[in-house]
Amino acid sequence: MKRRSLTVAAMLLVLTAAGCARQDERTRVDVADEAPDRGPVVVTGAEAVAPSDVPDESGRPGGAGAAGPAVPPPVVGGADARDASSTVEAAAGEEVGAAPDPAAVPLDPAVTATVQPLLVQMASDASIERQAAAEELDALHAAVMPYLTAALRGGTEAEKRGAAVFLIGRVPLDDDAVLAALIGALGADDAVLRHNALQAVEKLPEERLVRSFPALTALAKNAGEETAYRVRAVRAMAKLGAAAVAAMPDLFELARDDGVPELQRSACDAIAKVAPPHESEAFFLEVLRTGTDKDLRRLAAHRLVQEAMSPESVTGLIAAFGDAEADVRNAARDSIVAIGRPAVPQLIQALEEPQVQIRRQVVFTLGKLGALAADAAPALQTRLQDADPQVRALAAASLRIIQGP
Repeated sequence: MKRRSLTVAAMLLVLTAAGCARQDERTRVDVADEAPDRGPVVVTGAEAVAPSDVPDESGRPGGAGAAGPAVPPPVVGGADARDASSTVEAAAGEEVGAAPDPAAVPLDPAVTATVQPLLVQMASDASIERQAAAEELDALHAAVMPYLTAALRGGTEAEKRGAAVFLIGRVPLDDDAVLAALIGALGADDAVLRHNALQAVEKLPEERLVRSFPALTALAKNAGEETAYRVRAVRAMAKLGAAAVAAMPDLFELARDDGVPELQRSACDAIAKVAPPHESEAFFLEVLRTGTDKDLRRLAAHRLVQEAMSPESVTGLIAAFGDAEADVRNAARDSIVAIGRPAVPQLIQALEEPQVQIRRQVVFTLGKLGALAADAAPALQTRLQDADPQVRALAAASLRIIQGP
C-alpha cells in the first residue's frame, strides 16, 4: 500500500508539471465539500448493493432485501432487461447531450495503470479495502474523473462497479462526461453496477437529477428488476416534483399495475408530488372507487384531503364510507374531518343514503366535526327516528356534541 501511495504521489507531480487543467481548484472535488457530514467516505458492501435501506410505507427499513451481503445478485436477464438497458442508454445520451467523449480527453497511461486496480479494490467486499482505495483516489482530486468516465464506459466489470461506488456522493457538478457515464450505468446488464449507479444518482442535487429521470423511468418500468430498486427509482423521480411531469404516463401505468403493490404505492406517492392537482385528484378518486388493494385505497383517501379542489373529492370520500374495509372507511372519515365545514352540505345530503353503513359513518363524522357541523342539526334530528338503532344512537350523541351542554 505504501508503494502504491508513492506511485499516486508521482502521478500527481506529473499531472501538476503538465499544467493539467482538470486540477484547477475550481474543478476539484473534495470529500469535505461534497459530503461534510460523512467524513472519509467508506462505502460498505451492503450500502453498495443491498436494498435494505428501502423503507416500507410505514417508514421502517425493510422491503425486498434486508441486510443482504455485498455479493452480486443474479443478473436479471431476458428481453425486458435488454430492452430497458437500450432505453436507458438512449435516454442518457439524449438528456446529457453534448457531454465530451472521454476518448477525446488525453489519459495518462501511468495514471490509468494506478487508477484501474484502485477501482477494482473499490468493488471489494472488504470495507477496509474500499476505504484505502477511496483515500488514494480522493488524493487525485478532479484529475481522476476522466479515468472514472472511461472505466464506466469501457472498463472491466469490477472497474465499472468500483467507479460507481466511488462516485456515491462525489459526482462533480460541472462534469457532464461523468454524469452521462453514470446515467448510462443505470441500464447496465450487471445488476450490481445498476444498483451502485442508482445509489450515486440518488444523491445528485435536483438540477442534476432531472437529467437522469428518463433513465430512472426505464429502470422503474423494468419488470425484470428487483422491486426494491424499482421503488427507489420512483422515489428519486418523486423528489423532482413538477420537473418530472413528463414521466406522468409511466407513473400512472405503474400505479395501476396490481402485480407489485409496493411499487404501486410508491407510484401513487410520486403522482401526488409530480402531477398537477386536477390530475392527481382524478386519479386518487379512481383508485378509491376501483382499487383492488385496500392499502392503496386507504392511501388514496388520505391523499384526497390534500387534493380536494372540487366537490368531487368529498363525494368520493363519502362513497368510501361504504367500503368493505374498516381502514379505508376510517381514512375517508379522517379526510372529511380534515376538510371541515366545506364537506357539511354533502354530509347532510348523505343522511338520506339508503346504505345503512354510510348513514352510520355520516352521522358519526358530523359529530366529529362538532360545532363546524351546526347546520346539520335539523337533519340529525330526523335521524333520531331512523330505522337503524345504531344510527339513532349516533345521531343523539352527535347532536349533544354539536349543540353543546
